[in-house]
Amino acid sequence: ASRSAEAANEIKELVSNANTKANNGKLATDEMINGYTSLNNSIDKTLTIMEDVKLASQEQTKEIIKINNSIMNIENKINKNATISNTTKEIAQNTKQIAKEIVEDVDKKEFLGKDEVRVK
Repeated sequence: ASRSAEAANEIKELVSNANTKANNGKLATDEMINGYTSLNNSIDKTLTIMEDVKLASQEQTKEIIKINNSIMNIENKINKNATISNTTKEIAQNTKQIAKEIVEDVDKKEFLGKDEVRVK
């Protein structure tokens, strides 16, 4: 009978140890599940941030293209203005030359009141 009682105690202790280990394993599993859930949430947040960055980057690219187009437009207008300015300069130089020739031609002529004409 004492041998049966000893065997029963050993079995009881083994079952108790097995239950403790099973409970510890369940706790570890629960902690792993919580860890994976937290990791999954972090991954979802990271993916959302990455998508936001992608969209912002695409928007910036569109705006940079608009700015570049505006700059090219301004450069074209500057070039046109430079051409117009050069043409205007040539016209002014030609007009000055014509005026000079007229004055020289008038200076060669004799007419009444010539000496009374004054340059303003």
